[in-house]
Amino acid sequence: MREIHFDRDHRESPLIIRPCKDVDCPAHINYSAEIFVVFSGTVDTYLDFERVALSAGEAIFIDSPQTHEFRTVGESDSAVFIFDTVNFPDLKRVLKGKRLQESKALLPPEVLSYIKQFVPTAQETVVFDALKIHSIVYPLIYSVIGSEPRLRECTLHGNDVISSALQIIVERYRDNITLSTISKELGINYVYLGRCIKEQLREGFVDILTGVRIEAARSLLKNSDMSISEVAYDCGFGSQRNFNRAFRRTLGMTPSEYRKNGI
Repeated sequence: MREIHFDRDHRESPLIIRPCKDVDCPAHINYSAEIFVVFSGTVDTYLDFERVALSAGEAIFIDSPQTHEFRTVGESDSAVFIFDTVNFPDLKRVLKGKRLQESKALLPPEVLSYIKQFVPTAQETVVFDALKIHSIVYPLIYSVIGSEPRLRECTLHGNDVISSALQIIVERYRDNITLSTISKELGINYVYLGRCIKEQLREGFVDILTGVRIEAARSLLKNSDMSISEVAYDCGFGSQRNFNRAFRRTLGMTPSEYRKNGI
């Protein structure tokens, strides 16, 4: 099953800076925007499943909801700056309903040197409060996006369709959503939507939805005292029997075994 992760933790943090040495990060969607910076080496970035190669000194802007992944080519030293655009109303206003035509840029040496001082040396995440985020993020925004960015409409074709569909899935996986439900909300044909998902994600809609529900269930099994039945219903499975069957098919063990082993 294709891994698509949904990082929900960023909503509570004005700015997160995470070092990414020799990064190998699977496809995921954030609720926040982010700028990924390469300090050395080469990193293949897949933005809405399209490859964008980043070399030393380059950065890429990723809006929400855009599916993205990072794969180091050889060795690399990089970092990701994750922030909520609510703290940058001018950026939010410019990008509303639009995408950048060119998402990557070469950073000026002085900006690269300036932002690197804020990246932790250890493999940990640093969270900054709202008072500091503008002085850190604005130089990145203007270096990558520019003062007058070239924009394109979100056409809801191809990869834009998938990102929009995935956002609906992650926000409403607890509900009884279907491919038809999502296609109606997006105003497109459900056959076309199913084909887009299958072609780009190499999995069907049901498998993607099940994967999101399983990921949510794994988190609850690890971090809550909810019963197996409660977890099943909270994650949209409808019954514990369906939950057990899907969980075993995906991970090769039952939810009870997963919780007991503390995986």
